[in-house]
Amino acid sequence: MKREIYQVTVTDLIHDGAQVSANGSRVERYTIELPPGCSQTMIMRRAKSVANLTGLKGVTVNYGDSYMFRPTGSMLGLYVDFVEPEIEETHD
Repeated sequence: MKREIYQVTVTDLIHDGAQVSANGSRVERYTIELPPGCSQTMIMRRAKSVANLTGLKGVTVNYGDSYMFRPTGSMLGLYVDFVEPEIEETHD
């Protein structure tokens, strides 16, 4: 079975002493694996799930090579970047 690899970056613009980027915001990174040909909805559901943002309403923007989710009324950004896929084949 082939799987596609996506890099998920969550940027919180409120500094709380955790891992901090150059501009002073908190950054968390996750990697998710999904089967090829997933819809934007499926990718974003999985990304929100690993970032503990399930259930938040907001706006998702498709930039072609990445997605950005911004919850309503929040200074938080969830970015899904399409990493050069490391295709794994398993022989089940």
